Amino acid sequence: MIKEIGPGPSLSSWLGLSPSLSLPSILLPLLLTVSLFIGPLYVHFLRARMHDAGGVVHSSKGWWRWQWNEEQRWMTMRNIIAAPIFEEWFFRGVILCLLISGGWSFGWCVILGPALFGAAHIHHLCHHVTSKGCSFKTAVLIVAFQLLYTSLFAAYASFIFLRCGSLIAAVAAHAFCNTMGVPDLSPLFAPTQLYDQRAKLKIIMAYVIGIVAFAIGLFPLTDPTWNNSNSNPSIASSGSASSRGFQYPPNWLLHYHDMRDQVAKYMS
Repeated sequence: MIKEIGPGPSLSSWLGLSPSLSLPSILLPLLLTVSLFIGPLYVHFLRARMHDAGGVVHSSKGWWRWQWNEEQRWMTMRNIIAAPIFEEWFFRGVILCLLISGGWSFGWCVILGPALFGAAHIHHLCHHVTSKGCSFKTAVLIVAFQLLYTSLFAAYASFIFLRCGSLIAAVAAHAFCNTMGVPDLSPLFAPTQLYDQRAKLKIIMAYVIGIVAFAIGLFPLTDPTWNNSNSNPSIASSGSASSRGFQYPPNWLLHYHDMRDQVAKYMS
């Protein structure tokens, strides 16, 4: 007989919206995301202090005003509010939970989720050809880069969701990444009258610092023990140091794994 293990987690818990979520489990992954963009943030800071060739940015206040002018208002709201909420709810809160309930491992969930997320953006190919007048070859190259970028982000968002069990943390990271966009490396190739060699060196250092800070904080800042509802000392103390980061399932995963193991034992 299969031992009774009690009722499973609620629907809100499965979606990563448990009322017991702690503030650090939301803010620390966001801090980790911000650290990756130290380089682009420094570029924005430099542009806020100078008049660039296009005359777009004159001050930090002007940069934000540019983001929220009348022409860009609805596009910006879609990118930093609507898209992060609904895409994370569907691709992380729904798709990942279905993969988990189907028995897929942590690693496969991080891979398959982004593949589906990237496939959902293929329709941009038609948009570039029909609306923007791009050739098919150019549109394929643009969409291929977009798929790469979105798939990498989706893997990161899946990692956050699986580690922290928090959909809000994934939404916050998504909103920040959409606000920043693809990192702009053009200052490194800009004329010297805009960015001298000393400024370019500082930009490179800012990018390196951001990447190093992100790599160092990847596991500590997504530690499930920051979330009181997901902490489990027995899990935290098991596994090797190198693999332990992928053996931190939240409580809803523990419940499913217990049930699956009991079914497998009964069937054998």
